[in-house]
Amino acid sequence: MNSNTRRKAIGIIVGGLLAVWSVYLFYVPTALDGTAWRLIEMNGKPPLPDYPITLGFDPHQGLLGGNSGCNNYWGDYQVIFPGVICYPGGAITLMLCVEPVQQEEEYLQTIGGIHMFRISGNNLYIGTRTNPDALIFERIPTNEMPPFWDQ
Repeated sequence: MNSNTRRKAIGIIVGGLLAVWSVYLFYVPTALDGTAWRLIEMNGKPPLPDYPITLGFDPHQGLLGGNSGCNNYWGDYQVIFPGVICYPGGAITLMLCVEPVQQEEEYLQTIGGIHMFRISGNNLYIGTRTNPDALIFERIPTNEMPPFWDQ
């Protein structure tokens, strides 16, 4: 490997590391911090009533998480610009659930592709690149959310 190629490779590696760690190094508070939500509509349909889906935003660390109807999920998120959110996915518990499996899969797939958000009154609208209102939540008290960041 010649020195020019080596410099390019080092530059790519360093750039990638800086991009990943920028979430932690340059965290900027957002309107989502410290809020908790319950899903009221997913891709135009209400969720199953006995399996509520929740979403919360940690007030200090840039983490989101909640319950997907059966399992708890959590991971890093970043608001890139006002109204533009990035959630590359995260971790999930592995509970055995029978009833809400299809709903949970749809939710996790949808939230894994989120791109935009807006808050209007007591509602949070989260959208993908193809559906600006893919997930609609209503605000709930934060004490109704488990501390998902302690997982």
